[in-house]
Amino acid sequence: MSTASVLNHQDLMGLRATCSRKRLLRGGAGAAAVAFMAAGLTLGAGAQAAGAGPLHTMTIDATALSTDALNIVGITTAPLPTTSVITVDLPAGVTTFNAGGAAFFCQPSVTPSGTWELPTSCSGVASGAGTSTLALTGRPITLGTTALSTGVYPLLYGNLVVGAGTTETFTWMPQPPVEMVVGSALPSRCEVGLATDGKVTLERCGTSAAVSGAAVRFVGFPFYFDARALSTNMYVIEAMDLDHEVTPSSTVHTYHLMAANGYGMQVGAAIVASFHWGIGPAGLVTYPAADNTFLSGRGTGTLVINGLPATVNATGLGSGTFTLGPDVFGPSLDQSAPQTLHLVPGVYEFGSEGLPAPGWFAWALSNTDAARFVSGQAHPCAYVSGPALVVDCAPPTFTEVSGAPNWSDNGGTFVVTGQECDRVSDVHATGTMTFTDVTTGAVLGTVTLVASTKFANCGEASLTDDENLPPGNYRIKALYAPSGAVPVPTSAPASYRQRVEAT
Repeated sequence: MSTASVLNHQDLMGLRATCSRKRLLRGGAGAAAVAFMAAGLTLGAGAQAAGAGPLHTMTIDATALSTDALNIVGITTAPLPTTSVITVDLPAGVTTFNAGGAAFFCQPSVTPSGTWELPTSCSGVASGAGTSTLALTGRPITLGTTALSTGVYPLLYGNLVVGAGTTETFTWMPQPPVEMVVGSALPSRCEVGLATDGKVTLERCGTSAAVSGAAVRFVGFPFYFDARALSTNMYVIEAMDLDHEVTPSSTVHTYHLMAANGYGMQVGAAIVASFHWGIGPAGLVTYPAADNTFLSGRGTGTLVINGLPATVNATGLGSGTFTLGPDVFGPSLDQSAPQTLHLVPGVYEFGSEGLPAPGWFAWALSNTDAARFVSGQAHPCAYVSGPALVVDCAPPTFTEVSGAPNWSDNGGTFVVTGQECDRVSDVHATGTMTFTDVTTGAVLGTVTLVASTKFANCGEASLTDDENLPPGNYRIKALYAPSGAVPVPTSAPASYRQRVEAT
């Protein structure tokens, strides 16, 4: 930023935190900035405070300026509205003005007799020499974004927003360059000023802006956005004048954006992705290395959103579909089979008609490809494991049973093994397992579970079936009953088919 600027980096970050994105995106950016920046004003570098001595009642008419307030450095503690003529008591000496950004080149003086004295830097932009009334009339400056996909506005007092694809002419006092802001209060690095001869001056803009006399045209850099890999089917780039443009992600889209850090995206209907990227001064994509897990294209002109692989298994809810809302979100996804999705980090809302009240819950996916429930939003029918979300209103346990050998010999014996396993915790279930030959009606016995040597989340029990069965097919059932030190919720009994062969 120019050394004459009165806004530092902390001021701008505060502005971004204070002004809501929606308010900025709907054209109130400059107006919203005024109130905040008033509290952050400091003396501009090199500015002279007015001299000491008797005060003179002076009049300042700045109604011709597009900026809607100004500050008198060293005199005022808050911006003075320029919507009407200002009357203020000033001491003799140089008076320095700014309008939220850099100090004006025109720095008139109050004489000991209480009149204005104008230096040559005020020629053509101010009048009133020899009187007590100063008129600040400024010069025209034209800002154009006809080639840009976002709007821009300067860090000056007033609603100086130039929407995407438009051209606006304002009246500024000549001053050093001030930073242009894009999107949701994103500093663009590009600074624009107005020389005393009325010509636009640029700093740090590179090829992203072009000057012709009193006009500047912002062209930005070509930027390609590829979100085709995502399972979500639409997005919004969070930047001014793109707020309403919900864009299909089925093709690669081209934008022209100013160099800035902090661009973001929404997917579906207002799901804000929890990552940001930037466009560097050469027009190349930048983002943190940690986001390589789901992004690619750093150092190029194309950002590719690969997404994170996340499995949503809602088969426990039966047939039907689920959404990742909120509100209108596409597409609806089949819940009769596990879905392997590619999603950006963010907070999603799982919703399904098969889900008991409240019918939805919030869960988040981080850039480390780990899912979690949002605080206070967990649902008793759901659990997460790594990047997987499982939604099943059945008990969080299951019973398994098998026999060996299978097939067994005519009149021989075989070993039946049952397991009780927990889907969400690594515990060895305790309790008993009762085995029944459903085909013959014989209760084979009840056995106490011991810790499984093969699975960290199962307890197991075995017995020998010595019914000495004749050839045929038999259905063997296992039923778990919780007891002991580590009981787990009961689950439906399991069964298997035992084949007995003739020998």
